[in-house]
Amino acid sequence: MGKFHLKEKMLFAGLLALSSTCCHADLKSENEAEKELQKYNAAIELYPNDADSYFLRGSLHFEQGRGQKAIDDYTKALQLDPEDAEAYFFRARAQTKFFKENQKAVDDYTQAIKLSPSDPDFYYFRARAFSDMPDQSEKAINDYTKAIQLNPEDAGAYYFRGKAYEAITRYEKAIADYSKAIILNPKDGNAYCSRAQAYDALASYQDARADYSNALKLNPKSADVSPAYSRKITNPGSTIYITQDYPTCRTTTDHRL
Repeated sequence: MGKFHLKEKMLFAGLLALSSTCCHADLKSENEAEKELQKYNAAIELYPNDADSYFLRGSLHFEQGRGQKAIDDYTKALQLDPEDAEAYFFRARAQTKFFKENQKAVDDYTQAIKLSPSDPDFYYFRARAFSDMPDQSEKAINDYTKAIQLNPEDAGAYYFRGKAYEAITRYEKAIADYSKAIILNPKDGNAYCSRAQAYDALASYQDARADYSNALKLNPKSADVSPAYSRKITNPGSTIYITQDYPTCRTTTDHRL
């Protein structure tokens, strides 16, 4: 079997494509997955030195939630083809998704970037790993910035760079990124909610109220934006106190892998 490009591998494996607009692929039924597993097992038995077969079987394990088996197959694929940037990438994804092994993931993303430095997803997901590590917000910001340079239409990269800026209290920068994310994806209530929190931190209460309102309109029943508590906001210089229900903001889910 010849070497696949990343998205060809993904489509062949029945997984979602890694673009900023992709959606989750339907998971295979247990019966379909078992048949596919048997197919890859047979291919590996016939061609035990074919790296792509291990990659594809690893991707099936990934899809079916078998994290360690996915990592084992990606590792075998890399032993057979150490220049396979996609195998490093997906092994990193498995490390974070199933085991929260962010440093191991960063190491694999870094290797993938060395092999394929023009893929925005490699920088984006390394940034996500950095964001989940203590005191790594600046590194995350740098990687999100590179991902945006390579793919300026990626709303998720703007959103999560905004979260990274917010984590180090650079609220103006966060607001600018949330605003860009909203322009690119105006139906993302989480971006409005996060921008509202940044406005709130800067005492821009009218702007915060407007964004909270938009967030609730977009996600009235979402667990990500819930009017779960009331808070009093004081407008500096005024004796007027406004009490309303405001949403709590959870980090938006990026519908990539």
